[in-house]
Amino acid sequence: MAEFGYMKMIKIQEEEIPRPTKIALSRRERQVLDFIAGYIRRFGINPTQQEIADAFGRKRTYAQVYLRLLIKKGYLRKINTAKKFKHRHIEIVQL
Repeated sequence: MAEFGYMKMIKIQEEEIPRPTKIALSRRERQVLDFIAGYIRRFGINPTQQEIADAFGRKRTYAQVYLRLLIKKGYLRKINTAKKFKHRHIEIVQL
């Protein structure tokens, strides 16, 4: 177990992670999720981490943090894609 700021990172296999039915989102998490949904509606593909960061005027690590939180809360999930589209590896989960 490694510590990262206030969070403790634990390696868990994906099968062991319980899927939440619904967990409340912060205002910023909702904005990021809404941006992703709007981007998909407009362009038909998922945004890259860099595109998410640019939309909020931040660095790519900003997008990575929010993507991890949204995946952990069950609003997004990683998908396997061709190597060509690896940077667009998320999809919105319908709750």
